[in-house]
Amino acid sequence: MNNTHGLAHSNQNATPQITVTTRACRHRDPLDYEHPYDSMRRYAELLALKYDCARTRHSYYRAMRVLHEYFRADPATLGEDEFRDYILYVKTRKQWWRVKGVRN
Repeated sequence: MNNTHGLAHSNQNATPQITVTTRACRHRDPLDYEHPYDSMRRYAELLALKYDCARTRHSYYRAMRVLHEYFRADPATLGEDEFRDYILYVKTRKQWWRVKGVRN
């Protein structure tokens, strides 16, 4: 039978099956991580609701994890001054010319 709509039919009485192809992704889903804080678990859930690609969720979660590791604190408790100090550190001490994800 002609397969024009992505449906695979083995015979007339069988239930149509939809074939879905996806790219292999080596990144784990942040929902599966062990979260040091409840706020980071909630952030992983928010990412899962908003983004379909595990790589995107992994990248955004990593940015939050790096903040947690730098401050050794729950990212939800950080204020504007702490974020400013971190951005200043990244740009001047780590010699990054551009901080990804931060726009003026």
